[in-house]
Amino acid sequence: MHHLYFIWIFIMNKKFFSSAVLILSFLSVSTLADRVKINITANVIAKTCNISTGTKDFLISLVPGNLRGVAVGVPFSYSPFSIDLEDCPSSINTAHVTFSGESDPTMPYLLKISSSGASGVAIGLYDSDKKNIDIRNNITDFSINHSSTKTALNFLAAYLKTSDTASAGKVQSIASFEIAYD
Repeated sequence: MHHLYFIWIFIMNKKFFSSAVLILSFLSVSTLADRVKINITANVIAKTCNISTGTKDFLISLVPGNLRGVAVGVPFSYSPFSIDLEDCPSSINTAHVTFSGESDPTMPYLLKISSSGASGVAIGLYDSDKKNIDIRNNITDFSINHSSTKTALNFLAAYLKTSDTASAGKVQSIASFEIAYD
């Protein structure tokens, strides 16, 4: 009977030992978690100007242009457009406008036309003094007029012949702009 008691204790101890190992294995998984360091980088910005609803995403309809008698690389049929800023805080004094878009393969400082109508034609962007804005690398600065509710950032768009063999047709191009403030 003494041996039977020992076997029973051994079996009970073995079950206890198996249960204890099982419980400890679960505990050890949760206590062996890796520590991960997360670096968070962010910018806190102050309120900027509001871009007027009509000048956020808009269509510029260039006046029709006549290719006859126009020299290659000379802009013609200028069409004005503006980006209007409203509700500019007094802490902002300058707006910096940057245009981007796909460059024309012949004259890369101009916007490539994306339509299949005309050929040998590109679109040029200009500041209010008719100085070309190189689509590849540009920034135009404007002073914010705090005495008015709106500051108009005025620009021009024009056609340019890029080839003596230019042909008439529909012209379409896409440009984007970004505004930074000081």
